[in-house]
Amino acid sequence: MPDVSIKWFRRDLRLADNPALLAAHDAAHGGHVVPVFVLDPALWKPSGQPRQAFLIGCLNDLNQAMNGHLVLRCGDPATVLPELVAELGANSVHIAADTGPYGRRRDEAVGRALKGIELITTGSAYAVAPGRVTKPDGEPYRVFTPYSKAWRAHGWREPAITPRSIEWSTDVDSDRLPEAPERDGLTLPTPGEAAAHTAWRNFRDDDIAGYSANRNRPDLDRTSRLSPYLHLGCIHPRTLLADAAGQTGKGAQT
Repeated sequence: MPDVSIKWFRRDLRLADNPALLAAHDAAHGGHVVPVFVLDPALWKPSGQPRQAFLIGCLNDLNQAMNGHLVLRCGDPATVLPELVAELGANSVHIAADTGPYGRRRDEAVGRALKGIELITTGSAYAVAPGRVTKPDGEPYRVFTPYSKAWRAHGWREPAITPRSIEWSTDVDSDRLPEAPERDGLTLPTPGEAAAHTAWRNFRDDDIAGYSANRNRPDLDRTSRLSPYLHLGCIHPRTLLADAAGQTGKGAQT
């Protein structure tokens, strides 16, 4: 029977530059990867309708990129994931690190509930993971300018490669994705990974040169508008930094 690994997507709703997905692919040893998103009531219920609508759009986009193989399960991850592991006979569950208070508690609970199946953490949502850049005495920086200099000196990894092909598992039951709620008259960004890259290219080509001068001008529309994409991991900041390295001028440096 071929190996099965699970890639639990959270704030990394993309296929490109996704180290945890690459780790899941490698752990399957030529077998199947099961991509899963857990709709966690602890995060879903407090979210406003615009955020819910954007998330659903991003999940639909990711599902299409996987040819319809994204598995959705609803409930507490500490219950849902052990059940899925048992159902599939999976050998490992792969995640990107979540350093927020709730995320850490949730992942610790899932790790305990898996009972011997590894919960493997690879990468994070950040170019440089929190806690990596400290003063020489190990204490955190409290002033931005010296922190910024140390952060740049620390550097970051190159973007992760994207597997040429992934054998997604095709016969796993999935819950239905909720319908996107009303947007209260708001126009939301186009969701998904491709839209994130388009937003970045538009900013890079049209506005990055003047960013240093224009970023504090609220009367001008000159910011990247990448925040929602970065929040859900439709694009990784490491990808942006690698691409921006080819840009010159104060705007790109800022």
